[in-house]
Amino acid sequence: MSDIPYAPHIGRKGSTGNIEYMNENYIWCECEYSSKINYQEMANQNGVNKDGIIIPKKAYLTDIPYNGFYRYKTNPNMYGDWIIAGAIKIEKILTDDEVDRILKEKGISPMPRYGGSINLAEYGF
Repeated sequence: MSDIPYAPHIGRKGSTGNIEYMNENYIWCECEYSSKINYQEMANQNGVNKDGIIIPKKAYLTDIPYNGFYRYKTNPNMYGDWIIAGAIKIEKILTDDEVDRILKEKGISPMPRYGGSINLAEYGF
């Protein structure tokens, strides 16, 4: 889960050798998550190195955060953080047009889906 539907560090490479496309079978959803307890401080403590510096890739919990969440960055090239939560509720599956609108409102150029837009109706959505 993320704050916005954008993950340019994962996807399909194009002719340039860089990631240029969203994977054809990925979807984005609007979700709610349990935020009663913020586990960020605990996660950060797990990522502190011997010099007292937080290494984001190591700042995670080994258990699912019960009744709460924390943010985690798996890759320095990723946009924002993943939200790791003990419980989520999917409110809505987003169409590619909805994802593009959200990203454009944030000043982000959407990544095209590899193979073209997905027809959610084919999957019962």
